[in-house]
Order: sequence, then structure tokens, then C-alpha cells
Amino acid sequence: MTETRNNETVVDLKNVNYEYTTKNTIVQAIQNIDLTINHGEFVCLVGPSGCGKSTLLKTIAGYLDPTSGECLMENEPIKGPHWKRGVVFQSSTLYPWLTVRKNIEYGPRTRKKDKEEIRKTSDYYLDQIELTDFAENYPFELSGGMKQRVSLARVLANKPKLVLMDEPFSALDAITRLKMQDFLRILWKKMIRLFY
Repeated sequence: MTETRNNETVVDLKNVNYEYTTKNTIVQAIQNIDLTINHGEFVCLVGPSGCGKSTLLKTIAGYLDPTSGECLMENEPIKGPHWKRGVVFQSSTLYPWLTVRKNIEYGPRTRKKDKEEIRKTSDYYLDQIELTDFAENYPFELSGGMKQRVSLARVLANKPKLVLMDEPFSALDAITRLKMQDFLRILWKKMIRLFY
């Protein structure tokens, strides 16, 4: 999911390959990947388990360096993780010692944003994920769906250019998963309206 801005290219992958060695063999996790993602696009990678979807996401996120090929973001080589590429994982990765609000504010704080701006940002996302009443709660006090909403808000509060999601709702029950998918579609549409 990317912010919308005149169809400019956000990510450009050129002949990207990633392989690793196990005890007995060399595994070609992804091979000859060419992919362009523009601002405002919602792109889904679909395929069977083990086909390289997570490896490709980790490569775009900057967690893995490709064996060969070129990974660019806004025409610059992707070298390691960066706040411009937010990642929402399969399970929530919230800091248990921080409240919901403090988890959402973590990125902007580390980027030394203005305190008033940080507060406005957390207020906005708490409202968007419908957890304003839980702002001072800790992660252990939340349901699985609530934690994933906070995880998504924490990524969005950092105002990334690109949001990467690796099956973030797979561990949730069917009803909560459907609610989270609806929530994500609504949020994406709001972001499109915001940036157009």
C-alpha cells in the first residue's frame, strides 16, 4: 500500500534474484523478478507457501540483499531497512512495555518529530483504528485484532512511502480477519482521498 502521488514510481525491481545455501543444496528463493510499484497502488503477491513471497517482501523492505539484480526505491538503491518502508508482520510486534499510544508514537519520536505533531498523529490514528479508549492500555490487555490494528497504526504514524504487509491477519480468527481486511480497504481509500 503506497501513498498516492501522480503515479510516480515508488519501487522498481530489475531482474532480482535471491538464493541461500542449506546443508545439502542451494535454494533459489526468488528468480528473475521484475516489478514496478507506483504511488497509490495496492499490490498483492499471491502464491503457494514457500514460493518466495516473504523473501521478496523482505528484499523490498531492505532486510535481505538480493543475490543479484537491482532493488530501487524512488530511483535510489535499497540498502537496509528505512522508515520510508513500513512493515506489518504476521504477528504483532508491539513493545509490551509501551502503551498503545506510545507504540504508535514510537517511530515519530525516534525521528525527533515535534511533540505536538506526534500527539496529533497518535490521536488521528487512534481514532482511525477505533482504539481511542484504549490509548493508555498495554498490548497484553488487547485482543489479537486490536494488536494488529495498533501494529498497522504504528507503521502508518511514521508516514512511510510504502507499507509492506506479510500476511498480517493470518493468525486472526475468520471474523476478525474479515473486519481487519475491511478496515484496511477503508483506510487505503481515505489515504487516496487525502493525497489526491
